[in-house]
Amino acid sequence: MICLKPFEVPFPPSVNHYMGRNGSQAYKTAKARKYNQDIFYMVRLYGYNKQFNEPLEIHYDFYLPDRRRRDIANYEKVLTDSLVLAGVMTDDHWVHKWVFEKKGYIKGGKVLITIKTMQDKI
Repeated sequence: MICLKPFEVPFPPSVNHYMGRNGSQAYKTAKARKYNQDIFYMVRLYGYNKQFNEPLEIHYDFYLPDRRRRDIANYEKVLTDSLVLAGVMTDDHWVHKWVFEKKGYIKGGKVLITIKTMQDKI
């Protein structure tokens, strides 16, 4: 099993603000494109250059920016898509297990991400 050193990323936009619509056309919002780009550069900054194409387990530890009620599942898609676009994995179908935890509150918010390979999965 390979376990990448946990890394920290900014708190993501909600999936509700990730995609916009123009009639029948769906598009990524400017906020989403900026977030994807930020994650791309952060992944490079942390030195992750392996692209996984094997079963993975991903832990998202959420440090919320404020005390508003939030459905943290609305942030998973944004985070996982950003990791795919950053080249951490070839596709999100490789994620066999997700773990989401609300860890507390911190000004501005952040997410601590831990990625592990799962050798015993198909």
